[in-house]
Amino acid sequence: MRFFTLCLLIISLPLIKAENPIKDITLRECILMALEYNDDLLIVGYDPRINQEDVTIAESVFDPTLSSTVAYTHTKQQVEINNANKKQTGQYQVGIQKANSLGGSVGFFYTIDYQKTDVVKSLYQNTLDLQVTQSLLKNFGVSTNTAGIRVAENNVDIAYHQFRLTALNTLNLVELAYLNLINTQETYRYLELSLELSQSFYEITQARIRFGALAESDVYNAERDLTQKKDDLLVGQSNLELAENQLKQLINPSDVNFYRNIRLRAVDKAVFNTTSIDFQKSLEYALKSRDEIQQSKLVIKNAYIDVEFQKNQLLPNLDLAASLALLATDGRNSDAFQLASQGEFPTWTFSLSFNYPLGNRSAEANHKRAILVKRQTKAQHNQVVNVVVFEVQEAIRDLKIAMPRVTLAQQTREFAEKQLENDLEKYRSGLIDLFELQTTEQNLTVTRINEVNTLIAYLQAKANLEKAEGALDKIAHRNQVKLGIE
Repeated sequence: MRFFTLCLLIISLPLIKAENPIKDITLRECILMALEYNDDLLIVGYDPRINQEDVTIAESVFDPTLSSTVAYTHTKQQVEINNANKKQTGQYQVGIQKANSLGGSVGFFYTIDYQKTDVVKSLYQNTLDLQVTQSLLKNFGVSTNTAGIRVAENNVDIAYHQFRLTALNTLNLVELAYLNLINTQETYRYLELSLELSQSFYEITQARIRFGALAESDVYNAERDLTQKKDDLLVGQSNLELAENQLKQLINPSDVNFYRNIRLRAVDKAVFNTTSIDFQKSLEYALKSRDEIQQSKLVIKNAYIDVEFQKNQLLPNLDLAASLALLATDGRNSDAFQLASQGEFPTWTFSLSFNYPLGNRSAEANHKRAILVKRQTKAQHNQVVNVVVFEVQEAIRDLKIAMPRVTLAQQTREFAEKQLENDLEKYRSGLIDLFELQTTEQNLTVTRINEVNTLIAYLQAKANLEKAEGALDKIAHRNQVKLGIE
């Protein structure tokens, strides 16, 4: 029989499901994991680096360009019925050219022209050519030609502020989720205590029935209350798992094993400390620190740059071109190059070209559009500032309401505990019935949970005020974490 029982136990061991391991976690650990694994932060963290490449692309307009050309032609031309002339020509050119921020360019080219015919065996012409171009009206000026670079640099800063904004929102959500986990843990603990009290009442009731102090039908009320508390505990367990999953989704959503098989337990304690509230101070800090405001200022800068650029595009094209070519021809290429480099046969070229579209409607429309966009960005900036002011006001209002409620909830819970002690003595003495005792106990559980809720609401209000202030650096310093772009 013992052998059979042992075999049955061994066979059933794989069927026994072990509980998921519990990971004790602090708020700082949650923030560190979110900074490393949160999807939103990972995605937005690429934008500053992507925009930095746009700066390089814009700057590359002024990079020097090396060019080279090789050409060869062989011609056999009929002169008479049984006679033909042969001609070979070739050209090789190498040069370097560079644009400048004033709207012009400078280039130097070296060209070898080769010719060979039945009459001329070999002839080389060397040309050393210096070419200069310069826009005098449209596209003239450093500010015009560097507009794209400045816009690209501002876009890098805009992307960086967007990363900070996403980091602030993410860390705020992590803190709120962590506080919510503390809330559900404490609620579950009080529901367990309530179930223990209900079990105690049930046992007292059974004992009094055995001694004849109560009728047997009185046990139904105790059983009903006990069953209800078990159901409340199941709901509390569900809420606890939901709070864990919400926190997991923020700090490490891609790790399937962590998401499914690890239980989280918040170990930081919710502590009540009064907060000094100063609307003017909070507002000044927010107007200086909120990344949305910094972003909108940079957008306005880009709009001004575009207006300035489009104003320049209203001008006609007036372009200057000049060149100095040193030419020499000889039967040997080295001799031709030496003669050309001596500059004995220079050729000067100077030209001035003018171009202006009649009506110039495209440039006029682009300029007007840029002005309208500039006005729009200013209006959007004012809207952002108004939103910040409103959010700071709302956060302070919530904090002002939440802070005294914590003290009131603590006092209410203390009174409820004293009342339960008093009613428990009355019940044991037979002065009140079980239903009154159960009501008092239920009120105590409600006040305990309400105390936790008000404390968590107060801490969440503090976190939301920091978010409204844009206090990302304060949050990072308090939790001893560094912000970086991945």
